Amino acid sequence: MNYLFVLWLLLSFNTHANPNPLDALAVNPVKAPVFFTTSIKASSKEELIDTLKAIDENLKYYPADSTKAFLIAEFYKTFFQLEKHSLENSTFSAINKQNLITAQKKLEQNISKLSKMSEFLLVEIFISYKNQLDSQEPSENSGLADINSLIGPWVGYFLNNTPESFNSLVSEVSTNYLKNLASISKIISLHSDKTAEPISLFTKLPELNTEDPTEALTEEKPSSNTVSLPEIAPTEGASEKIEELIEKEVENTDL
Repeated sequence: MNYLFVLWLLLSFNTHANPNPLDALAVNPVKAPVFFTTSIKASSKEELIDTLKAIDENLKYYPADSTKAFLIAEFYKTFFQLEKHSLENSTFSAINKQNLITAQKKLEQNISKLSKMSEFLLVEIFISYKNQLDSQEPSENSGLADINSLIGPWVGYFLNNTPESFNSLVSEVSTNYLKNLASISKIISLHSDKTAEPISLFTKLPELNTEDPTEALTEEKPSSNTVSLPEIAPTEGASEKIEELIEKEVENTDL
């Protein structure tokens, strides 16, 4: 039973202490994955409205399936390569089963203090680790080393920092994710078929403005620390995206 993911879904209907200025926003489910709304609200920045408008304008002629695939791919590229997309310089790469069980217990104990995006991200990370552990022989460690290089820093940071600090890092990376989308979608727009019927990425977008939609932000600190994992069912596409990232990392190493 995927109890962590179910718990995240239940909590997603509750509000956290401070109302998010982007709560009025609504995403078009035809063009965007479920987590896209959560990643936007994780930033808690009203000024990102201009960034979102830029993304919407750039992708309005891009096919719905391709848009959704683009948003998912960029999510994994950004969040699962932490050091490229934040000031977090952790080289923590020795996550083991004990670290994971400790991190899961910390999640359960502090879930009311974590943002929805932090909860979602941690569950995705635990699922990815479990899939990797389930697919290898007990004596094998190479697969775990590969996945550690991608998402080990997140687990290390969570273990060694407060939930509030973890939320801040998630917010920082969420902001950069959206600003990266704004930049890359400019290129997509140049090659989109302008004769196609435009489809908005949002069904409701608050009227606010400010700042340059392609300017990237950043913030915060490093990590490390403490036998089998609870049963967690994979979310759609998680393990496949991890495998793709690992393959790319291996290819880059071989070059």
